[in-house]
Amino acid sequence: MALRDFARQTQTDRRHRLLVRFCRTLGQRRQNNELLEEATRLIPGLIDAQGAAVLLLDNTEQAFCVPTAFLDDASVGVRFKDVRLPADKEMAGDVCRAGRAMIAHDLQNSPFASARLDRAWGHIIRDRLDVPLIIQNRAIGVLSAINKNEARFDQQDAELLGAVADLTALALENIHLHETLVLSHQRMQAFNQAKNRVIDHVSHALKTPLAVLIASLKLLEKHLALVPGGAWRNIYHRAQRNLARLLNIEYEVEDILRQNDDSGHAPPWPLPQMDARPRPNGSTGSAGTPQPPEKDGPQTIRDKEG
Repeated sequence: MALRDFARQTQTDRRHRLLVRFCRTLGQRRQNNELLEEATRLIPGLIDAQGAAVLLLDNTEQAFCVPTAFLDDASVGVRFKDVRLPADKEMAGDVCRAGRAMIAHDLQNSPFASARLDRAWGHIIRDRLDVPLIIQNRAIGVLSAINKNEARFDQQDAELLGAVADLTALALENIHLHETLVLSHQRMQAFNQAKNRVIDHVSHALKTPLAVLIASLKLLEKHLALVPGGAWRNIYHRAQRNLARLLNIEYEVEDILRQNDDSGHAPPWPLPQMDARPRPNGSTGSAGTPQPPEKDGPQTIRDKEG
């Protein structure tokens, strides 16, 4: 009795170490294939199975592919490379539809017997345990274990494999979120670069014509001052006010460029400044600066006995 208890405790300690090591590696995986390979390598040692595989459901073809499988035979992954298993004839299909674990004892005499699957494994599958991989309440595939080395798969095996499936599904979702965030960041960077190029182009495109307009209005004022009467002043002041609005736009563009400039220096080629506000006598000058306008379930088992 003491020897049996010691063996049971040894097995429990080994499983605990395997699960702890698996949990520690989850955060280090940034590729789906790496994570799934890690899970399949863990399963045989965890529940004393001969082999393990991941079956992922292709909703378009309604078939399962096997991206990774683990067995003592290194060529098993190559044999599974082109395998497609119809979802309506596969045990994994029932597992995904039911959303719960399933054990098939004496698989060769069950409705899920498959000579093609046996050839891919390179072994006759005696018994099999499948648990669903569920992400956001949707089964995307299963973790599958075959041929328990001693006795048969039981409830405890299903619970352990279910825990691995839950951890794997969570890590897969984290990888997807990480990839989404990286892609969003790259798109945002590209958008900001395009925005900065547009702003820089607009700033340079405004500088020369605005400088010419400011100089032209000053010359025009000198000539108009010689014209008798002041009928031209309202039109002139309206032109000044609109020019001031354009200047304010240019100044705002320069402020944006200055904020984006890592060196902290203001953009070159400052525009000449002008005072667009009419003076009491109707004349204008260049000493001032235009004022900007105001802005407004628990795991269950269903046996498949032959």
